[in-house]
Amino acid sequence: MVNTHKYTPILKWKTVEKGALKDLADVQKDCIIPLLEFVRPLELTEKDKKDGIQSPEDKLCDILSASIPNDIALSWGDGRVFFADFTLIFPEDLRTKFSELFCENAVRLHLDFIPVVNLTADSDDFHKHIVDISKKHSLSGICIRISSFDIRNTALVNNRLNKFTKKYSYNKSGISLLIDLKENVGLKVYNTAVEGIQGIEDIDDFDNIILAGGAFPEDMTTYDIDADAYYSAILTNGTYDLSVSYSGEDEGGACALVLAQS
Repeated sequence: MVNTHKYTPILKWKTVEKGALKDLADVQKDCIIPLLEFVRPLELTEKDKKDGIQSPEDKLCDILSASIPNDIALSWGDGRVFFADFTLIFPEDLRTKFSELFCENAVRLHLDFIPVVNLTADSDDFHKHIVDISKKHSLSGICIRISSFDIRNTALVNNRLNKFTKKYSYNKSGISLLIDLKENVGLKVYNTAVEGIQGIEDIDDFDNIILAGGAFPEDMTTYDIDADAYYSAILTNGTYDLSVSYSGEDEGGACALVLAQS
């Protein structure tokens, strides 16, 4: 995969997120590669019951495994790459079944996607399952999600990454790493993550390094930026680099990854 994108939004695949991606102009889509998180439905709707669907698990595998790829093709496009994240689906046997069905349908629609695995939370069996799918369908690569807790332990991360590449004969050049800092990211957390990233062996050999995290300020009364105009400008004009801005200097400060003009 050629690394020309500037930003990776992490989105749970729901109605609002579908519309948000669909409404982006092509020039904006060219700047990003979204990571789409899939989740199991919590309960059935009355329509689901009338249609004879027996459980949320059945809906996920029998219905959504086909409808989600179709929705992505309509909202994002069949020629644009995205990360497909199954790690929020539990238990693992359900995650395995859904991911296989999803990938078959996505490949049939000629979608360009990169499946995501969790470095430590997913089992070796699921890692092998995703690697086999990636090789079988000649996908654009694999993304390995690393938690903010794991990145503190560089030895653990390097051991797991080396085990992954050797055990499954998968080149680092085909692997993107996503460092997931979750929410309420402060300067100390960010610095710890950066130190951990710098300790990853042969880091230049990996296809892509994504640092993800964010927070929402408690008080926005002091913000006077014309957000609509601002974000439109940074996504459509010139060449931009990814930069980090803070609303505070210590642990409580919110961290935001933004596009800044180079």
